[in-house]
Amino acid sequence: MSQPYLSFTKHTLQSASIAGLLLLSAACSPNIQQRGNPVDTAKLSQLTVGTSKKSEVQSLLGSPTYESPFTNNWYYATTTQRYSAFFRPETTEAAVVSIGFDPEGVVSSIDTQTPEQADKVEATNRKIETIGEKPPIIQQLFGNVGKYVKPKNANP
Repeated sequence: MSQPYLSFTKHTLQSASIAGLLLLSAACSPNIQQRGNPVDTAKLSQLTVGTSKKSEVQSLLGSPTYESPFTNNWYYATTTQRYSAFFRPETTEAAVVSIGFDPEGVVSSIDTQTPEQADKVEATNRKIETIGEKPPIIQQLFGNVGKYVKPKNANP
C-alpha cells in the first residue's frame, strides 16, 4: 500500500521542481525596454535641408521628443536598455536626431548624435553657498516643538 503513495509524492515533487525551475529561468530572462521614438533612417533620408518643412518632418517622423524653447530645433531621442534580474540596465542603443529649422519653418540642419559623440559632463566637488539661516542642530531637531496650535473652531 505504501508504493502508490510514494510514486504519487515522487511524481508531484518532480512536477513541482520542474515548474519552479521554469519560473526561475523566466525571471532571469532579459527584459528589453525602448524609450523615445526611434527614427527610421529611410524616412530621415527623405528629408532635405533647405526644402522640407516642419509639417513634412512631423508627418514622416512623428512628434518630436523635445522642442527647444531657445532655438528652433526639434529633437528625437531614443534609448534601448536591457534589464536582467537584479543587474544594472545595459544601454544597447541610444541616439539623438536634431533637426534645425530656419524662421520660415524650413529644415536648416539634420544632425544625428550617439552617446560616444556626446559631450561628457564632469561632476564637481564645489559647494554652493546659499543665502539664509544656518540653524544649529538643536534648533533643527526641536525647532517646531510647540509651534502647532489647534484651530479654535476645529471639531474634535
